[in-house]
Amino acid sequence: MKPRSAARWSTAGDSHENSAVRTFISVPIPVVVQKQARLMQGRLQAAGGDVKWVDPSQIHITLKFLGDVDFTLPDKLGEAVAAAIHDEPPFSLRLSGLGTFPLAGVPRVIWAAIDGDLRRLLSLQKKVEAAVVEQGFPPEERPFSPHVTLGRVRSPRNTAQLKELLKGMESTELGQFAVTEVRVMKSQLAPSGPHYTILHSAGLPVPQSS
Repeated sequence: MKPRSAARWSTAGDSHENSAVRTFISVPIPVVVQKQARLMQGRLQAAGGDVKWVDPSQIHITLKFLGDVDFTLPDKLGEAVAAAIHDEPPFSLRLSGLGTFPLAGVPRVIWAAIDGDLRRLLSLQKKVEAAVVEQGFPPEERPFSPHVTLGRVRSPRNTAQLKELLKGMESTELGQFAVTEVRVMKSQLAPSGPHYTILHSAGLPVPQSS
């Protein structure tokens, strides 16, 4: 089978307003899985913890966080990422199981684990990492830890109750989904939480039957 190129690039937002754009590269999570994440957040809120919950419509798998970059760079980054993943066909992942960072003590982050074809996800992340390093960004020193952040704990209030609830959700299934694109995202910080805008989207190539 010969892969058919599916790199589709779109530009959105107002990246030329400022000299720097807070940027990251990610895999999106579909709406049906976002809805399950919202249900899990609702259950955890019953613990009464002091948690800043992530809007489920904003959840994603971060492949590379770049920080503030010059507003002229997202186009170049988009082209570099598209070229790097041109031979990575779609694959399947799922959100399965909830936990915290750190695993012991007072939690700081509540996350949903990523399961499924992790070998393919790691391959995708490595290619994205190599592409941005070639563009002059420093390599990531920490190992890639695929997860989706659901909330950030702001204080120790009721963390014992929160962790007790999480114990019963360690194998909770939030849903399976296909990875079909990689996005270059703009992040704007606001009191209500970050607002994300898609700067570029590159589809993974769909194999063609010979």
